[in-house]
Amino acid sequence: MTQPPPGSMGAPFVGEALKFLKDPFAFTLTRTRQHGNIWKTRILGDTVVFFAGPKAFSFFMDPEHFTRQNGSPKVMQELLHPDAVPFLDGDRHKTRKRLLLAAFTNDAIGSYLPGVFQAVERFAATWTTERPIAADLSQLGFDIADYLFAA
Repeated sequence: MTQPPPGSMGAPFVGEALKFLKDPFAFTLTRTRQHGNIWKTRILGDTVVFFAGPKAFSFFMDPEHFTRQNGSPKVMQELLHPDAVPFLDGDRHKTRKRLLLAAFTNDAIGSYLPGVFQAVERFAATWTTERPIAADLSQLGFDIADYLFAA
């Protein structure tokens, strides 16, 4: 890319931080639709470049093109966690990525389904009347997480 990516920088220093923090998913989706798969913004004084889609992300993940460690704005590292896979390089990155991806193989996901279905069926059986289920959905999420991480 010879030209800087498109985007809007927002207000001085703050940039678009408030919009991003209000709903990061909607913000990212809206900007990606506006500007394409690679775009920039400003968040709390730092220029941040976003990559969307497999091609752009593959380019970002290639160590020939990017150094991730300390390459992201401090605020992003603090929001997502400084030891998250996208912020690591070298052996730490490879090890963490291998461990993380092992949880998403077809066999691994298949092994989660019985417990997930059991939890969903247990809650769904109580949803026979018209009543708010938001609290149930929250508890269902915790029950599934408990099954996946503590079982």
